[in-house]
Amino acid sequence: MSNKFEYSYEITGTSGHDRISKLLPPNWIDVTAVIRKYPSDEKRRQESNIIAEGTSALLQTPPPDFLWENEYDRRCTRPYRNRVKCYSHLPNGRLLDDKWALAKLFGFGGVEKQVGVGILPSQCFKGSRGFYEFALQVGLLSEVSHSDTTTLKCTNTPTQLHESREQNHQQQSSFVELDTACNYLQLEQHSASPLNIPAQPANIWVVKDAATNGAGGIWMISPNTVSSFYSHLLAQNNKQQQHRYVAQKYAWPPILYQQRKFHIRVYSVMTADASIYVHRMCFLHVANDPFNLSSEDSEMPATVHITNCCANSDDDEKFTGEIVATLFDTDDAFPSDETKTIDLSPFLSSISASIQKILIEFFPLVSGGIWNGGFEYMGLDFLLSYESVVPTDNNINRDPSAGTSIPVAYLLEINAPPSQGTATGLHSAEKVHDTVLQDLVNLWVVPCVKGVKPSLGGWKLVHQLNSDALNSSFSSLPNNNSQPSFHQAAMMNRIRWKLFDMKCNNTKETKKGIKIRNGHDPLQSQNHKVQRNNHGDRLSWKTEDEHQKDAPGSAEWTAECQEISNFSRRSFPYYFSRNKLDVAALFLESGGGSQVPQTVIDVMTLALSHRDRSTVGAWYKDTARKCFKSFLGVPPSHYDQFALFLGSNATSLLATLAQKYTLMLSNEDEIVIAEHNHEANIVPWLEAAKVSGAKILWWEIGKPIQLVLSSRTRIVAISHASNVLGSIYPIRQISELVHVVTCGKARVVVDGVAAVPHRPASMMDAGVDW
Repeated sequence: MSNKFEYSYEITGTSGHDRISKLLPPNWIDVTAVIRKYPSDEKRRQESNIIAEGTSALLQTPPPDFLWENEYDRRCTRPYRNRVKCYSHLPNGRLLDDKWALAKLFGFGGVEKQVGVGILPSQCFKGSRGFYEFALQVGLLSEVSHSDTTTLKCTNTPTQLHESREQNHQQQSSFVELDTACNYLQLEQHSASPLNIPAQPANIWVVKDAATNGAGGIWMISPNTVSSFYSHLLAQNNKQQQHRYVAQKYAWPPILYQQRKFHIRVYSVMTADASIYVHRMCFLHVANDPFNLSSEDSEMPATVHITNCCANSDDDEKFTGEIVATLFDTDDAFPSDETKTIDLSPFLSSISASIQKILIEFFPLVSGGIWNGGFEYMGLDFLLSYESVVPTDNNINRDPSAGTSIPVAYLLEINAPPSQGTATGLHSAEKVHDTVLQDLVNLWVVPCVKGVKPSLGGWKLVHQLNSDALNSSFSSLPNNNSQPSFHQAAMMNRIRWKLFDMKCNNTKETKKGIKIRNGHDPLQSQNHKVQRNNHGDRLSWKTEDEHQKDAPGSAEWTAECQEISNFSRRSFPYYFSRNKLDVAALFLESGGGSQVPQTVIDVMTLALSHRDRSTVGAWYKDTARKCFKSFLGVPPSHYDQFALFLGSNATSLLATLAQKYTLMLSNEDEIVIAEHNHEANIVPWLEAAKVSGAKILWWEIGKPIQLVLSSRTRIVAISHASNVLGSIYPIRQISELVHVVTCGKARVVVDGVAAVPHRPASMMDAGVDW
């Protein structure tokens, strides 16, 4: 490459290319037209043979130093994506743009309610059947059983709904305007009277189509609209039963801007070194019509409740555009003209807390981008609100009603990446987009490509996950050759997500108390009138093929499973080192006799070859324990509640445990041993009984365990799954029974070696002692 052009870049997407290319250093050369040899993404998908032929040529072509793609994992860039210095995605980064993933991680992952942190209650469901179960669970519907039929009743009567509307009508004037809220929240010492919180309306949820963006596929669901929405779902064909939806609790109370509901678009970036930043510049997106919940219109109009620009920009007279706001001050003076901006600094702490949660929950599922300088540029939508808290001061006799209000920014969704274009074309909006992206280039892109010190500009570091330990672990790898490539890391992250998703589904099925007999649908019974509703008909929907592309049995789903299978087999020397003429090897052993992947062999070899426990030994051991706890289904917030002991294998650990209990057992105690156990969970307890004099009782296969339990039982040794028969035992129910019969005096010891490799483990739900 000549001295004139030091580095090269490729930027896909017209708006992204036009916006970002002008922000890069002038001596960087644009090779987008050179590398993109295929005319369109759709044609690339259809002409896979052309892609295969072009792959070898692309492998010989020097890759760009910087690669920006709005669409994640485009097939044509795979041959050289691992070799770029900076890439606009993290491995499996599409997860950040997935409403379904956000709801599952925040709804299932143990994120607890904290004061000032805006995480809305969220749930996921599929199709009309899933919606019915969701509506019963959250109280949108009630179920009344009769002799042979099941009917449904709304949780609010028409009179109650009318009273609720009248109450909200009287309270319209009590909603807080943005300038009033900011003035109050900026005070160091608030007055004794908190901001007024209007009475929360009847059970309202916002349901979103998990496959769409923008205003399309958003419904406001309340007890008086639940039937009409269900009718909309029933109008879809049977294939839609697997279509995914996300439900969020309606954020309350909304702060208003000129009597209208709004949300703010905040820009954030997550980088491969486990850091997450927030930018000072943001936008207000405002609904077209004044906020009102007292309307007799049960549809809850989109122009009142939906604040997306695409839902409001068609009315030039009412549309406010993108209103510029700031979250904090920097040395930069923006804008250079006299355009007025709104100061939202009181909400920075709440926004930062939510962004920190995003990093903690998502990064383990998108990690591994150090190889090619990965990052994820995100647009986060927040609804601004507030909540009242009562100061706890034991020295002051305070009226419980006298407290203060604190800001809360409720996270609605994540767009990764957000649009690089503006909805209005206004100069102020254009300048915000240019400023945010220019600061992103200076923060991450240029430092990754040129190896220079980053410049924060308008970015603020919100949180970082063990960056020193992370960097030291990468630098300890010789020549970085042991790092997984982007594609390998993405594949592993997809497997991690599928395991987590499977665990969520298994837990939901276990806890679900709703039973629909023989496929009978209560909402289609004669006692329940289904109202037709065309409100959803005007909303944009994806094509049938797009709806079903991820459904089990589809071509895309089958191809992804095959890709994961091939990737997994290539990770084990036992398979890829065999003679190619051999029949594909099958290996049925599990537990201690299972095969070891090449990555584990490499790391173990590295650890044995470069032993330095004096500096990193404690950190590695602590990290290993946290890793195992996570694998066993323990969320980070509960790590301290579970002790984990490391050993050479399960046999030695069980032997050590039995030896310790030998000193605590007597000849009046009983030890129950399951016949289906592995020998490792039998012999140690026989020896413990021999030394202590305790009595051995055998739980025979096919007989109820109650026959061998008594108040004298002190140890129950069982296996989660039999290593011989493959039978899976309900260890939670067994543990609960043992603890009840023995009044908590017995300890349940479970050998999980044969079960954990085949099904997600969950120590949180197992209820066992060891």
